[in-house]
Amino acid sequence: MSPHDRSEELAKESAPHTRRLEHSVIDPLTTARDIGRSAANLAFVIASYPVEKSIEGLNKTQEIISQVIPQTGPKRAKWLSKRVRRAVHGFLYPAETDNRTPYERALQSEQHLTLEYGRHVTVRAVRGADRETLAKLYSEGINQDDRYMRFMAMVTGEYAAREVLARSSLGDDPSRYTDIVGVTDDGTVIAHAGYALYGDADQTAEPHVVVHRDWRRGKRGETGVADGVFCHTLTLAQLDPRVEHLEIHTHCANSKVQKLIDASTQSINLPTTSGYDDGERIFHVDVAN
Repeated sequence: MSPHDRSEELAKESAPHTRRLEHSVIDPLTTARDIGRSAANLAFVIASYPVEKSIEGLNKTQEIISQVIPQTGPKRAKWLSKRVRRAVHGFLYPAETDNRTPYERALQSEQHLTLEYGRHVTVRAVRGADRETLAKLYSEGINQDDRYMRFMAMVTGEYAAREVLARSSLGDDPSRYTDIVGVTDDGTVIAHAGYALYGDADQTAEPHVVVHRDWRRGKRGETGVADGVFCHTLTLAQLDPRVEHLEIHTHCANSKVQKLIDASTQSINLPTTSGYDDGERIFHVDVAN
């Protein structure tokens, strides 16, 4: 693909994010968190532009964010502006000694979510030190119904914990897995997402997402933990050269995860189809660049 064709393609990819960001600024019901999420999604897209198009996209984003000032105050607008600029700059101009691929840089980066009621969550790749609290998330942080939705079988908390540790990047075959966690300020894992490669030649992976029952979205839309870890997972899949398609199996009754998948794939403009088979709703997502 020529640079001109790539620029045209990326311009089309960024268009819905730009429109959504513009709309969120003028909509009086939009929260500052919604504006920040729209800006971050746009930043991920324009970060992969050729340099001259990235600068153009960045300037457009800066212009839109400046309109946030009457709504959220100059400090909030300045913070959003810096965050977008930092995200784009980090992808466009990595350190000269940084030989990592975009996927490796994204995997090793951290995202910091500031939630309502003053709670904070850091989204990052799983580490060896997370083993204990990751296992505890599955054994104690979710109930029997949650485990059934995750594993499509009735399993105990102890079995779920062992299965997750074995079938993750902390297990015996880490190259097949990409695992993201959301951790609190004290390092406790309260969310887990990622994907597993099928191991065949068609470059397909199956994602998953689990959030501690005390950190899920409340009546007032309290947290964006699920959105944060799952959107980061989708972004990694887009950058991962081993992955072209995602196949997500959900129980037909698991409407919350289905809504999360619909909202997340739409927010970053990923082509998605779904169908039903034997009590499951199966999503097919195209993440090929």
